[in-house]
Amino acid sequence: MTQTPTNTVQDAALATAQAYFSAYEQLDTEAVIALFADDISYVIPFSATGGLEPWSRFSGKAQAAEHVHEIGERYQSIAFKDKQFTVSADGRWVFFEATGNLVAKKNSQAYQNKYIIKFGVNGGKITQISEYANPVTFAKLSGHKLG
Repeated sequence: MTQTPTNTVQDAALATAQAYFSAYEQLDTEAVIALFADDISYVIPFSATGGLEPWSRFSGKAQAAEHVHEIGERYQSIAFKDKQFTVSADGRWVFFEATGNLVAKKNSQAYQNKYIIKFGVNGGKITQISEYANPVTFAKLSGHKLG
């Protein structure tokens, strides 16, 4: 279910977030990166250690682009089901919730996780991403140590 925006700023923010997921599902990493502001802050807050330090932090378009390219190299398919978008009243924030259904390239292993992602959007560009997902699920797929 998608919240219906009520103004053009909200419409633009929602369209930007929807374009992000559409590009990912098409494995079009360059289209994803084109949506990033030069000074984007991209954080994956939940870590495999259980601590408060984020799993990953990418500052600026170059670092965020490197992360996106790694995702493109890691998965042969990416799909999100039960997508829900909520746009803030001022159109600066878009919140997304869905189940990700991905398949790893190296072994065709299925990977499912729940995602909640907060986007900061300004002028059609993504300025901030906070990507929340279960780190245990990802650690099991990638072989990262837990705890």
